[in-house]
Amino acid sequence: MKMIKLPEKLTNPHNYEYENGYNSALDKVRKLNPNNGWISVEDRLPEDGRLVLVSGGVARLENGIWYSYTGYTRQKIIWNVTHWQPLPEPPKED
Repeated sequence: MKMIKLPEKLTNPHNYEYENGYNSALDKVRKLNPNNGWISVEDRLPEDGRLVLVSGGVARLENGIWYSYTGYTRQKIIWNVTHWQPLPEPPKED
């Protein structure tokens, strides 16, 4: 999934209705998806054993310990994981 950066607010002196509609929609999107989909570990943890995305790559929480995965290698994470998000669905084959 490609992430795009939205402007804080749109300013269009020639079309106030468009500006107001855009800014209203932008506020609603931000409320639905705060932190661009990142979930704080203080709010919720992933299911035990589920691969997720963390700031350093792909990881899995196992019995309260975070492990990173690269290929077939599993290593205990030594940094403090603060946020995570589910991995996107794989692409569908035609």
